[in-house]
Amino acid sequence: MTTQWLDKLDHVQQCYSRLAKLPLSIFGRGLSSSAYGISKLLYHAEFEGIPLDVVEQLSCLTTKLVDRGLAPESTALKLPGVPSALLPGSPKLGGFGCIPWQHHITSRHAVWGVRLFRGLARGIHDRSPPWLIVAHELLLTLMPPYMASQPPALGLSMLVGTQPASKPQPVAKASPMVLSAAWRLE
Repeated sequence: MTTQWLDKLDHVQQCYSRLAKLPLSIFGRGLSSSAYGISKLLYHAEFEGIPLDVVEQLSCLTTKLVDRGLAPESTALKLPGVPSALLPGSPKLGGFGCIPWQHHITSRHAVWGVRLFRGLARGIHDRSPPWLIVAHELLLTLMPPYMASQPPALGLSMLVGTQPASKPQPVAKASPMVLSAAWRLE
């Protein structure tokens, strides 16, 4: 575990310690752990990924707080009351208010994948967002046999404004089934 993730996990532990001192029900602790405890960590996990040892430790800390109402540094022994698999989810649907953060991170990655796919399916043009042009260039560099429908320098030249494209350039020919699946995901 890197020092960067240790710092983020330390912040979560401090927040969980403050939450454990409040007179909250299991539902309040579940919602609070999601809203205040791990919100900043989720942002970084979306763009950097999250190491497995951090996942394990965060799961233990969250279960300890939400189920037993104990702070991370507590050495008190309390029997668990609710299986940890039941903690995530809306109370209306039978959960206890915890965000299923591992699923949340995966779904954020899927959303970015769909945005990339849809952007590339529309084609690269002079009004394409810069992140799409850079992603297109990376894909052309990494997978030339599959995406070699335009010269590699075209996207970067549009990014710096030296050679504007007059019309969108198709990136790859995708089957109608794949395209319709991508449009339904968003």
